[in-house]
Amino acid sequence: MVETLASATGQSPEDIPPLHHAVDVDALEAIFGPRADGHLRPLTGTISFVVGDHEVEVLSHGRVVVHPVA
Repeated sequence: MVETLASATGQSPEDIPPLHHAVDVDALEAIFGPRADGHLRPLTGTISFVVGDHEVEVLSHGRVVVHPVA
């Protein structure tokens, strides 16, 4: 997520504020990550949050999309 946000904003990853201020990263992993037994979750969806002037969308299959906030 940090790499995608940095690329979309023209910043270096080190300049991106910590994402835990905008989203619970552990919760994202618990929702979209594989189960403890390694099997993928049969779940689809999107979780979005705002970091600065950008909306970050995390899709259940792992894609991260960044849009400027309108």
